[in-house]
Amino acid sequence: MATSFTINKLDWANIPVAAQTWSFEYKLFSDPDSSYILLSSSASVAIDGTLAVPLTASGLTAGQLYYVRAYNNCSSPPEMFVQQIQL
Repeated sequence: MATSFTINKLDWANIPVAAQTWSFEYKLFSDPDSSYILLSSSASVAIDGTLAVPLTASGLTAGQLYYVRAYNNCSSPPEMFVQQIQL
C-alpha cells in the first residue's frame, strides 16, 4: 500500500496569463486538531498547471485519508483549495 503521494499538476478553472507561485500543505484527516504540514511555500506552477518540481509527501500511513490544501501566494487573502487523498 502507498505511504506517499505526489502532486505534479493543478487543474485551472480559469487559465492564468503567467506562471503562478503556490503553497501546498497536508494533514491527516482523522486528527482534526493537527496542524497542516508545509510541503512547499514557493511551488512554481506553469500556465498549463504543471508544477516545475513535483511535490512528494512521504512517510505517511497507508490506508489513511489526508487533506491537501493549496493556495496561490499572489492573492490576498488567499483562497484555499482542499483535496482529499486516500492512501
